[in-house]
Amino acid sequence: MKSFHNLLVPGRAKFYPAITPNIARAAVVPHGGDRWNNRMVARSQNFFEQYGAYIHYPCGLISAGVVLGKNQTLTPGPLMTDPAHRPANCSLIVDSGGFSIKKGTMNFHGDPTRASVLDYTINNKPDAAITLDYPPLVVPRAGYPDFNGCRDISAENLAFIVRHCPAHLLGLFLCVLQGETENHADNWYETMKQFPFRNWAFAGLRYKGLPALLRQLVIMYHDGMLDETNWIHMLGGYRLPLACALSTIRETLVELLDRSINVTFDNSFIFNQVNEYGECVRAFNLTKRGFSISYAKLPDDPKYVGSTMPFPYSGISEISKGLTIGDLCVNRYPAKKSTWDDMSYLIVENHNVDVYLTALEAAHARYLLPPAEAREVCPAWLVRTREGIRRVLMSGEIGMIDRYRADFDKLTKNIDPLTADDFR
Repeated sequence: MKSFHNLLVPGRAKFYPAITPNIARAAVVPHGGDRWNNRMVARSQNFFEQYGAYIHYPCGLISAGVVLGKNQTLTPGPLMTDPAHRPANCSLIVDSGGFSIKKGTMNFHGDPTRASVLDYTINNKPDAAITLDYPPLVVPRAGYPDFNGCRDISAENLAFIVRHCPAHLLGLFLCVLQGETENHADNWYETMKQFPFRNWAFAGLRYKGLPALLRQLVIMYHDGMLDETNWIHMLGGYRLPLACALSTIRETLVELLDRSINVTFDNSFIFNQVNEYGECVRAFNLTKRGFSISYAKLPDDPKYVGSTMPFPYSGISEISKGLTIGDLCVNRYPAKKSTWDDMSYLIVENHNVDVYLTALEAAHARYLLPPAEAREVCPAWLVRTREGIRRVLMSGEIGMIDRYRADFDKLTKNIDPLTADDFR
């Protein structure tokens, strides 16, 4: 078993894999189609478990919207994230499902939806929970509210939590801050700060753009909105440089506020690449040119049923050692145009989590070196970003952001990391 406790040491932003219901369910429910004379049993893929699993990582996030379904009518059954199955040392964040509303995979029915999500959240006894927001769209969609409508519904959702959540549990909730433009971000923040939530989850522009995130943190610090904050979460994201930068944000906030604070982020990409595209993590690359992760399409064809061809990336994860393509392609006459079964997807999901955590650990080992050493093994702009984050937050000056904007933008914009500029 491979353990990733190095990622949980004080001073780092913590990663919470956004666990899909299928892997959360299979990890605790007896599952057919076991491979390798029961070596590949589903329970061995429960990375919450300290014994008997391929990897151990005691953090995760699950979305109420995904679990409860489009009309909040599904009965999820036992999941590895449930209190009854979750080891005591595991940390769980329950997301509300706002992103599911945005994608159209969860319908919003007003108070019944609010009640279902709140009940699911409370019953799971999480360490933190994301408030239910109604995310605004960048591109309008017929029948979907405009920015003002999304803001007002989200404010009503907060009021519902205040009315119906036991008072002693209100501190679990992280209020979502949205906004795809500076004006919208400020408008949303001014509305939401009126409610008694002092932990925060950043989405929209604040997460896609580091300058916007730092700007908002500076504003909140001067407003006193961080005085009681003990948890900040970044919704979504998977890029290694940004994960490293979040550790610097956490480190700097601890110094600025003179107390411990959690800074966390989640990622569903490593699961979605499998479920939607049949892709696995093939490698990660950490050089002075950039930190990156690459994916590759895996075979899915009846001709590979029973094949002993080795898994093409065998050995870079625990579960892939000895794995064959025939362990994935098992249905010779697939009813759904795929030779993979549920276990096939679980295997590759576990592989992806393992490799991503390994990459995250290795990236931090380089990034957290003393600056002079870090410059030898990290992109120059990433080392400058580390300095810039500290200077912006410690000075409390929004104008300081412009001095580092070119470097900050490389973390979150579509800039090719393999350019000569990275060596400057």
